[in-house]
Amino acid sequence: MTVVEATKVEVSNDLINWIYVGDASGSLSGVDINGKVPAGSKYKYVRLTDLRTAPSGTWPEADIDAVAVLHPAFG
Repeated sequence: MTVVEATKVEVSNDLINWIYVGDASGSLSGVDINGKVPAGSKYKYVRLTDLRTAPSGTWPEADIDAVAVLHPAFG
């Protein structure tokens, strides 16, 4: 069984002030920011932090293959 480590997800516009939007865990996971940030807000940066909840295996850190934005609002 593969254990997938949980990852804290935050967004920011200035790399100083971060807004926590949820935790991603599981082999395919996502975080919906709807209702967690002001409506119409746009963010340039995403910070992912390994929560070290289940460190195991040869590489016991978060294994992140890609980050994608679904249904972005451009403008």
